[in-house]
Amino acid sequence: MNRRGVLGMLGISAAAGPAVIHQYASGVVGANGPSPPVDYACDKAELWNPVEQLADARREYEYLTKDPAAWVADYVSREWKEYIDGYASYRYESIDPDIRSMKSLSETTKMRMYLERKARRKQQQYADSAMGRIQMLMKEV
Repeated sequence: MNRRGVLGMLGISAAAGPAVIHQYASGVVGANGPSPPVDYACDKAELWNPVEQLADARREYEYLTKDPAAWVADYVSREWKEYIDGYASYRYESIDPDIRSMKSLSETTKMRMYLERKARRKQQQYADSAMGRIQMLMKEV
């Protein structure tokens, strides 16, 4: 829709449009005043503190590697609850083919195996990411 159509819908003619908009804008600026300039340097200094970031990355790495079995068990229990409640985005058909082809296991057991495998992968991925951040931040400190 062009400008004439929009102004017509608002009940404003094309000739009066710019004047009305200017009057509105000057009223808004006059009522609230101009906004003060924003000092982003102060905010950036507060947000980026390599020492604190390094400490956070180390805590995360320790949490992930201190007891990987506990982390995996916690992840599996949360994912299992989501799967049972129907909130998970994956289904039995989406699990790894090697697990799905095991004939002697039930569907439930196969899904648990898949979730455990997925959790081990995630734990390793998160630990590697935390270690990469630690290495990067060590150069900053």
